[in-house]
Amino acid sequence: DLLWDPTRLKIESRSNFSSARANACVYKGKWMYEVTLGNCGIQQIGWATIDCPFTFEEGVGDAPDSYAYDGKRVRKWNVSCHSYGQTWATGDVIGCCIDLERGEISFLRNGESLGVAFTDVRRAREGLAYFPAFSLSQGEKAELNFGGRSFLYPVPGFRPLQGPATEQAAQADYLLGCLRRLMQLSPIAHDHSSLLPINFAYQAFDASDVVLSCGLVAKHLWPLLRMDYVVSTVFVPFLLSMLSPLEDLSNVPYFANMFFPVLEEFETVEVVGKLFDSLASLYKTSPFTSTVGCTPPGYRYLKLALDLMRIPGVFAAWKAWPSFYSQF
Repeated sequence: DLLWDPTRLKIESRSNFSSARANACVYKGKWMYEVTLGNCGIQQIGWATIDCPFTFEEGVGDAPDSYAYDGKRVRKWNVSCHSYGQTWATGDVIGCCIDLERGEISFLRNGESLGVAFTDVRRAREGLAYFPAFSLSQGEKAELNFGGRSFLYPVPGFRPLQGPATEQAAQADYLLGCLRRLMQLSPIAHDHSSLLPINFAYQAFDASDVVLSCGLVAKHLWPLLRMDYVVSTVFVPFLLSMLSPLEDLSNVPYFANMFFPVLEEFETVEVVGKLFDSLASLYKTSPFTSTVGCTPPGYRYLKLALDLMRIPGVFAAWKAWPSFYSQF
């Protein structure tokens, strides 16, 4: 019994031992996916064929042709279990790799290889294919990424099960660049506090020109921002580039006040919702540092979220997003 969020990528076990598999499989080549741990109890994460039986007592790794890593007990599972890997912690990102050219399965913890866990993985038989699969004990949570967002720790040579939207990301990057230039042209609310230089060569642009141009760009940009990959790889870095250590110098509110008003309400809700989903994921998986005087790497994601929530209407749009309450 698993509880899924609206994206079908965040899961929580509601029974003794809940299992699931993805709806895509592989039978040749080199593939990977990532799992972000919502907590650090017993989970068995890995790969399994369609024939792997799931019960309230047995899951991934407890049957032939299923292979799992469990960082709570520091074991690998394929019918029997053996010592393997490292003790995991909440927020860890576990990379799950399968190499069907060599017949090997390996895992990573926060980008650090744990070594080859399994060799002689059966392959090259008709009808034999492997699905990403996971089993969680009661109360355990995890977030899955099959490539819909950029991997935090990609492994050279291994492909995501979900192809990255690289073409759409390039289009979004171009359109956001257009919006940045419009901000430089706009005479509205552009005072000494802005980090962006005003382009005085084009002061023929008045307020109505800028609003019209923003509307045209936004209507082309919005469909692209519905893609998690585009949000995490293009939109978030774009907004981070507008931050400043000094609150009064941030251009995030200025951008938001140009961009969001030209969208329909449901469009704003989806863009804001996906943006906060991405920021939450990036913040939770940022490495922790205890060095005195050093700003934690995740601080910039928190700073951006706080800047956004100060903008009228943004928090209300986030609350209307279906996964809002699953963040807490």
